[in-house]
Amino acid sequence: MSVGIGIIQTLITLIFLVGLFKTFSYRALLGMHLVSVLSTYKQLFNPYAPGNHLFWAAVPVLAAMIALFLY
Repeated sequence: MSVGIGIIQTLITLIFLVGLFKTFSYRALLGMHLVSVLSTYKQLFNPYAPGNHLFWAAVPVLAAMIALFLY
């Protein structure tokens, strides 16, 4: 099951990199990244934990993907 999901994600990423089916590939990549950012909300909004900049680095990337999709 997880191998199949990985293959689908790889195909979507390759379609995005090649520039085919822009509406589909932008939306699919945005959805995948949105799920990964939302799954780390505990690390993003925990003020008492030591900071991890890698989680926050995904937020501007998400904004850029939204802008790319809306463009």
